[in-house]
Amino acid sequence: MMKMLVTILMVLVMDFRLSVSAKAEMIDMGDGTLYDTDLKLTWLKDAGMGGLMTWSDAMTWADNLVYAGFDNWRLPNAMNQDGSSPCLGYNCIGSEMGHLYHKELGNPIGGLLSNSGDFIDLNPLFYWSGTESGNGAWGFNFGNGHQHEHKKWHYRYVLPVRPGERSRVP
Repeated sequence: MMKMLVTILMVLVMDFRLSVSAKAEMIDMGDGTLYDTDLKLTWLKDAGMGGLMTWSDAMTWADNLVYAGFDNWRLPNAMNQDGSSPCLGYNCIGSEMGHLYHKELGNPIGGLLSNSGDFIDLNPLFYWSGTESGNGAWGFNFGNGHQHEHKKWHYRYVLPVRPGERSRVP
């Protein structure tokens, strides 16, 4: 009996170590940004900074944003990381916001937002992506991890992202 308990404990410890080592790190860069070491993206830390806006206004706002010394901000991509069409529904971990929601923040598939990490004002509502779809555009719901298309005239939040990182502010 004791040998079986030790074996189970060892399996659990190994499983825990594998899951911890597989998770990337979100680094607070000390300049109002968070860096995702897995996708090598820098996110704006204040997820409510832009407020609610239409898709066209969101695209313009992100494109004109100058923050932390950078002017190459954009809306996140809803396409899968392999370049295939966006995922519709829950468990869309291939998109940038889906990856952030599930992999980096560890929120459950189809579950409510339970961890917003170091983000400020990450609303459990819809955020625009930069991925257009006919007359609409893709969005991601940080309330439950659902990704789908929206009408461009809807008002959604904006969470800008940019490629790469910068040195931490001392």
